[in-house]
Amino acid sequence: MLVQFDSMKIKREYQMNLDIFLVADYANMTGDGKLNVMGIFREINAPNFPARHPSMHLVIKLSAELGEYGIQRGLGVKLCDPDGNELISLTGPIDVPKGGHGIRPEVNAILELKDTIEKQEEEENGPA
Repeated sequence: MLVQFDSMKIKREYQMNLDIFLVADYANMTGDGKLNVMGIFREINAPNFPARHPSMHLVIKLSAELGEYGIQRGLGVKLCDPDGNELISLTGPIDVPKGGHGIRPEVNAILELKDTIEKQEEEENGPA
C-alpha cells in the first residue's frame, strides 16, 4: 500500500511544514497534547495475499508559521495501491492553534485505518 500526503491547495502566503508522517500499530494524544506512537512500520509482511491488516494508525504532525494561527487549513490524504490506483481519499479541515512563547503552532492528526486489505505482494523493485 502506498500512502501519499497531499495538502490541499490554498491560496495563502504560508505553507504548513510536514514534520511527521508515519504508519504505526497504535497512536494517541494525551490531554495535554503529547503524541504517543507505538510500533512504527514501513511494510506489511504476510504469509499470503490478499492480506488483511486489522488496524493501523496514520500519524501526521504539521507545523505552521507563527502568524498562521487561527487560520483553517485543509488536509488531504490518499491511500493508493502499488500501481498508483487510489483506494481511499480523506479530506477535512484543520484549525491552526495559537503558538506560544515563540514556539511554532503544531497540528497533530491521527487516522485509524481498520481492516485494510493488501491485494498483492510488492517485490523489492516494485509491485508484483
